[in-house]
Amino acid sequence: MIQVFKNSCNYFFKNKSKLNYAVSIFFILIFSYFYIKVNLNSEGLLTGMISNIFTFSSIFSVILITFIISKIFQIRNESRDIKNKVIMLSNKVTDFRRICDKIFSSYEVWDGKTKAVLENKYKMLTYRHLYDDYMKKKPKKLIEEFINDQDLKGAYFYLALRDLVRVKGRRYNLELYGNYDEDIIYSFDVVSVWSGIGCANTFFYYLDHKYNSYKKSILIDLLSNQEKREIENLARKINKEKYQDRKFDRTLLVEIGNDFEMDLFPKLYSCLYELNESFSKTLSYTLSMLIYIIIFGVFMPLFFPLFKDFLIIQKVLVYLSTLTISLLFLNFIIDFKNILRREIEI
Repeated sequence: MIQVFKNSCNYFFKNKSKLNYAVSIFFILIFSYFYIKVNLNSEGLLTGMISNIFTFSSIFSVILITFIISKIFQIRNESRDIKNKVIMLSNKVTDFRRICDKIFSSYEVWDGKTKAVLENKYKMLTYRHLYDDYMKKKPKKLIEEFINDQDLKGAYFYLALRDLVRVKGRRYNLELYGNYDEDIIYSFDVVSVWSGIGCANTFFYYLDHKYNSYKKSILIDLLSNQEKREIENLARKINKEKYQDRKFDRTLLVEIGNDFEMDLFPKLYSCLYELNESFSKTLSYTLSMLIYIIIFGVFMPLFFPLFKDFLIIQKVLVYLSTLTISLLFLNFIIDFKNILRREIEI
């Protein structure tokens, strides 16, 4: 909860326009000048001012709370729709991983020596190690040995498939050994890596663009008839309209890889980002404003009677409460147009 408040307050201060600052500074100067000039030695006048601030803040708080509650219900409904879309896309990813697993696990597709070396000497090496420039603590020596190893034909494709098949945090990956939708929701971090380093794009690169260079080391056609039928069925699950009558060949695999690289992974990435975003900009703004109104317009006036015999402290309390609540309301009026614009954007 503290983190939520902190993030909301940070957003409130970091997203102000020059107009906000100009109006705020001008108001502070004008208000301070008149506050000093006006004779506020009367306790009744101070009491009236703090009472008005309390009343105004209470009404404003009720309005903001009502808006926040309605916004939460709206976000909850939207999140339910987004979650259903995430599950649908994740099921397609699982089917894609099943296709990758059939190629990756086959002893017919890969040269036996290459597969043995990759599963022993390079078992800790990942495709991400090679292409994620932002990844820290890479095994640099192992990467260098791998790059200099000229005998590993098709090894890059193998590593890309291994990254897709063996998901970190899922010890056995049992969802790969069935044909049903498991409704697994992949983490944002995992999908961002798959999309960012182009794992799915390796299908196009090795089975189309550079196929003549690798056709003797990546023997896709040697998959068993059973495996080919299973891949055809998985392709239909991914996109029934597009792959309904398609038979297995490397072109089918290339098209599936392109679908995930260009369409499905970006869509899932976007949906996961939206699903993980706990607070919208409008809600963060409103929540931060409510926090300050409660502190300076509700709690602070409650302490006013405690300093009955300390006129200076009462003046300070009235000054801070009035100035802060007025600034908040002025900023709200200035930002109201942008708030409405964000709410009606599709």
